[in-house]
Amino acid sequence: MEYSFRRAAHEPEISVLLGHLELAVHTNQAVETIPYDGIYRVKLHRHGGYFSITVYSNGHKPLHITSRRWDANGKAVQNTSAYITFVRVLHFHLRDKASAGYHLAGDLGAQVIYSLIGAAVGLALSLTLDLTSLNLMPLGPQSIVLGATSLLAALTWQTWRSPDKYDPGQIPLHFLP
Repeated sequence: MEYSFRRAAHEPEISVLLGHLELAVHTNQAVETIPYDGIYRVKLHRHGGYFSITVYSNGHKPLHITSRRWDANGKAVQNTSAYITFVRVLHFHLRDKASAGYHLAGDLGAQVIYSLIGAAVGLALSLTLDLTSLNLMPLGPQSIVLGATSLLAALTWQTWRSPDKYDPGQIPLHFLP
């Protein structure tokens, strides 16, 4: 399977050919071959308007492959279906032929929302405790400290709770276009 892309409008097109035992990276200057068993890490990225995958291998620079390409006019074009197929086929090859770690990056929007909900619940709980049992004025020093502690606890919990690894047979769909 072959997948072609450009990282930026001014850069040359790059083609990645997935073989049985290796992947070949074709640029206008040369061909670089990366054996699957030399790949030690794969990282899926979710950016604002596009997706990408970075392949780390022994003896080679990280290979950053994006879901978009640039046309002759310098306009970004999404290469969605070809990118999804490429990522799935690459994971299929790596599952059997490499001992890579599979990681996620980006997509912090859900973490922030959950953290803010947790902070709001903590703040509401602290204000309720202050008003009912301690008979303090609303937003007294104790409730501010308790609210700030709740916010910190919620942010810490969300950061630790969010997965950053995945199984190559179960690619998270929100990291694919």
